Amino acid sequence: MGDLFDIGKAGISAYKSSLAATGQNIANVGTEGYSRRDASIEEVSAASADVLSLSNSSGLGVRMGGITRAFDQFLDLQLQNSSSSFSFSKSKSEVLNRLESVLIPQSATVGTRIGEFFDNLNDLAQDPSDVNLRALALSGAKGVSSEITSLHAGLNDLRTVAHGTLELAAGEFNNTLKNLSKVLNEITGNANKTGSQNALLDQRDKLLSELSEFSEISVDYHGNGGVSVSLGKLGSAGNLLEGNSFNTISFDTNMQNIKAYLSDTSGGTTSIHFSSGQLAGLVSADALIGSTVTEVNSLATKFVNEMNAIHKMGIDLNGVRGTDIFSLQNVAATKSLANSGTSSIRIEGYPKGFSDAKLEMVFSSERGTWGVTSSNGKAVKDFSSNLDLSGLTVIVQGEPKNGDKFSIDISDTTATNMRLLISDGNKLAAAGLHTVVADLKNSSTAELEIGYFKEDLGIGVSDLQSLFSESRNAANPIRFNSSGALGVIENVDSLKDISILNSQSNLRISIDFNNLSSSDNLTVNLTKLSDNSE
Repeated sequence: MGDLFDIGKAGISAYKSSLAATGQNIANVGTEGYSRRDASIEEVSAASADVLSLSNSSGLGVRMGGITRAFDQFLDLQLQNSSSSFSFSKSKSEVLNRLESVLIPQSATVGTRIGEFFDNLNDLAQDPSDVNLRALALSGAKGVSSEITSLHAGLNDLRTVAHGTLELAAGEFNNTLKNLSKVLNEITGNANKTGSQNALLDQRDKLLSELSEFSEISVDYHGNGGVSVSLGKLGSAGNLLEGNSFNTISFDTNMQNIKAYLSDTSGGTTSIHFSSGQLAGLVSADALIGSTVTEVNSLATKFVNEMNAIHKMGIDLNGVRGTDIFSLQNVAATKSLANSGTSSIRIEGYPKGFSDAKLEMVFSSERGTWGVTSSNGKAVKDFSSNLDLSGLTVIVQGEPKNGDKFSIDISDTTATNMRLLISDGNKLAAAGLHTVVADLKNSSTAELEIGYFKEDLGIGVSDLQSLFSESRNAANPIRFNSSGALGVIENVDSLKDISILNSQSNLRISIDFNNLSSSDNLTVNLTKLSDNSE
């Protein structure tokens, strides 16, 4: 039979420990990741008493049975799913809010500048000789070019920020996996414990919650306190953590569309897809920014092409036909950081046929030449110091070393390259070559439009300029067999342009012998045009 004082002492000690657990809960009410502790009190019966004590039905008092964590696995899994969905919406909305501020600035939008430009053109069309109206129209053209360029640059900056945020989030995700692996090793006894079991379990659940904010995960809880973590719903995207090893994720942001990869401990890489969480939200927002950039480029390309076509149809204040008013063409060169030589390059012109292509120049000391490859598959000859490529001139200066490299990006569809080609308002082709005036007696709704179009020359009509510009001989003759036009010469502005049709010094006529008859004859009349003619 227990002593009455011993029973009282045990009870006080047990409830003191219980009260301490309650105080711990109150003290950590604001601690992130802390789970409530529950202290259990149990009776000290004769069966659990000391072997030397006597059995008695009255019992021997109470003692602390243990302290357990308040943990519900089902609620924890639901919280992880909810965190993933919330983080997806939050991260995407943050980027979209910035996108909205770029597209709709407080000052003016692209639409505003285009509207002002068209209003100025309409005013100028009423009086093309007004110099002040020409200055306003030119200022409006500058405003459109500046606004489109600024918009495209802002979108690119926003995309760069989104890529940087994505890289940082991926690094935090991998670091969280690493910390979770360390905690699990302590929980399962594979490493020295740095805290109590309940504290380690709190850390485990906190790290799992952080992982769920980055991406949707699937968690399997083990009886010893360990867990297995997979990526995606039901672990469909791949394993993240199993036992003592964990995998890492990475992103390739250098491509048009972001690619995500899962790397295992053996070095293998697998392409993965994020469906929820902060990472998925950033990837989705980047795709939307990319599509917006594409639409801005399409707008700039269409605007430039149509404005240039219309401008070429008019005449300026000096009576000269209009030229291109805007341009999107740009050639940019990048020097490799690994270059060891002193070479540099100078670029002039723009290469037709290589739009949206990238040229790679690599120097070979063995051959003493630069090898050039094009991303569009067109062959480019090696060169030593000067490269002439369909209107593009590349001049290499300095002393290159073997393996030195330069990259040349060529584009005519990027809005950030948009610029105004005319600086003199008098060169705005605001007057038309023709004027359409409807008769006052017209009673129908018919309308007449005047434009310029490319004439269809028909099938089989030769380009005489290219034919006569080549050297000819008996093995390389020109054969004409047409009852109509023999050929065409385009872009003729003066008689000098048709000088290729001067009298030829040689004439060779051939016919199959079997087709000749006794009635066939040939007459050649030679006319002396001047004293110098032969």
